[in-house]
Amino acid sequence: MPDEVTSVGRILQFPSIEATPEPLRGGQFVVVEAAVLGDESLASEQLWPLRELGPVMDTFATVPPKGIAEPHMDPPSPVPYTGEGMRLGELDGDAIDRFVAAAGPGSGSPLVSAEIRHVGGALSRPQPHHGALATFDASFLTFGVGMVVDEAGYRANRAQLEILADAFEPYDTGRQYLNFTERPTDPARFYTPAAYRRLRSVKGAYDPAKVIRANHPIPPS
Repeated sequence: MPDEVTSVGRILQFPSIEATPEPLRGGQFVVVEAAVLGDESLASEQLWPLRELGPVMDTFATVPPKGIAEPHMDPPSPVPYTGEGMRLGELDGDAIDRFVAAAGPGSGSPLVSAEIRHVGGALSRPQPHHGALATFDASFLTFGVGMVVDEAGYRANRAQLEILADAFEPYDTGRQYLNFTERPTDPARFYTPAAYRRLRSVKGAYDPAKVIRANHPIPPS
């Protein structure tokens, strides 16, 4: 893919609740989302193999920037959930088979969504002005999420997230993505060793008393 194109592949299970539109309620789908920063001819050229598969719904369209989040179908209001993600290297056919076995038909997965996001491109090329997280040193991201309405649901979703993590373990880069990390973890896993040393030095120089708070606090050096 050229840098102007990115995509997400998902196994999506719509919950059987009133807020879910009737045609989708309780259904399981493979969903492919794509974003193309370019004109319609570029988009048509890149996306026609997907559209030729004859999807149940084809909603690709030219939209303004503010509409780019809508295809992901996140709830408009906060909902209780639990989720987890990983940074992955290059994937092969076995990786996809493992993914489907962990979250697809017959898996018994309670997760609402399990996805693989395409990264790389410009995200993989650091520039001096890009700061401590100057690059995304991964080829793909994965994220799984399940709704939580009670303790049993929480435990079931956490167990399935562990199964998903085990499926991708051979492809794990060892780094984590801040936005997909829902539980306390070692903050060193978010940064390169050099960047983490710099951040600890800055924290020690400017905030040794830890006045500035964070979900994943960096200890001062």
